[in-house]
Amino acid sequence: MNRFVDARHVESVHELALGVEAIDAAREQPMLMPVMLTWDDLPLGNPRPRFERHPSNRQVLLYDAHLAAQPRSVDLRLFDQTEALYAPDADRRRFVPRRLRVNLPSLAGAQAQPPAARLCRPHLYPGPAYPVSNLVTGVRAHAMRAPTATLALRPARWVRVLATVPAAQPVLALSTIVGRAGGDARGEFLLLLRFDVAAIAIDPLLSVRLRVFAGPELLPATPDLPAIDPLWDLPRETAASLADSDPVLRGEALPAGYVEVIQRVLPLPLGQLLRGQPHLTF
Repeated sequence: MNRFVDARHVESVHELALGVEAIDAAREQPMLMPVMLTWDDLPLGNPRPRFERHPSNRQVLLYDAHLAAQPRSVDLRLFDQTEALYAPDADRRRFVPRRLRVNLPSLAGAQAQPPAARLCRPHLYPGPAYPVSNLVTGVRAHAMRAPTATLALRPARWVRVLATVPAAQPVLALSTIVGRAGGDARGEFLLLLRFDVAAIAIDPLLSVRLRVFAGPELLPATPDLPAIDPLWDLPRETAASLADSDPVLRGEALPAGYVEVIQRVLPLPLGQLLRGQPHLTF
């Protein structure tokens, strides 16, 4: 039975289940560069619908019989398109990958809501190869895990980093966040400051307190897993809603199990990207 036209016509109706528009967290604008978006929880060959990229760089998932029947959770993986090609000679880590779980209503539930309620805007942090001017205020650095009796010095994968002021304040709740960053699989992060220039003193140096957060270190189930899936231990973050204000989608909420592991006070030259800093080792 047709829904919109009479029976003389052949009708084909596609219902949007989820629209995804990745946001550049550094610029607070939709990303212009391609983003690879895939299912994270399904084995190869599973006949689930693919995400389709539109010319607007938005990607859509359409309802099928499985998704339409009842509310379901969907696990998404967002990462740089180059990583999908496993190109070891091309450092194009332009943003830090994310793994997200979002909840979708049944088709009947979605039809009872405004169309805009089906849009998801996850924020992605700049990666080490993010195109950025050397005249921005920020820092490139590495977070590392200290050697143990059985393990050598190694990258702290997927850390989160905050820059806060005043630098003399060790308590996060009493500080102001002026920059956020996410570390990649090599422990490298690019933190760009966001602040009101008029509120900063004329001093050419701005002292900030870098705060590194990390989860428990995981070990691969099999030795070959990191080669098969470079993002095998990427933390899964569950969004409470699809609203633009959701702190998980905005990258402001820490993944489950993350705690503060190290702090360092660092003077940042205004209008300069600081490099060559000692590793933040914990």
